[in-house]
Amino acid sequence: MNKSIIEQVKIAFGKGNRLAAFFGAVLGAIIPASIWFIAHFDIDASKGFQISYALVAAGLMFSAKTVFDWGCMAFKQPLKAFGFVVLIEGIMTFSHLVWLSVVTLIVLMTINGIATGCNLVLDYRSNKKR
Repeated sequence: MNKSIIEQVKIAFGKGNRLAAFFGAVLGAIIPASIWFIAHFDIDASKGFQISYALVAAGLMFSAKTVFDWGCMAFKQPLKAFGFVVLIEGIMTFSHLVWLSVVTLIVLMTINGIATGCNLVLDYRSNKKR
């Protein structure tokens, strides 16, 4: 999708698109929320490898591309966007400062929710025209 961040927000929350925005928010936000809960409450490092590690890795992969794309749009430099992804996803997943991990969780839920809502609207519009 080659829409700017502001265009994505306008599309996702535009008149007639609120249902898509709602489902986009649910679909996009559930992954960061799940990662956060698994990383902070489900993993017990004393037990060695657990399937939860794979779930966290899969969730981070899901979110990283969208966050990278938004970072490229916001910062205009892929290296900064990459650093943004590593920091925000890493802080959300590994920080023991609850307030900081929750703030980054909310940012990630917002980014993924809006991007997914916008995708749903654009997909609906393209299918409606056929």
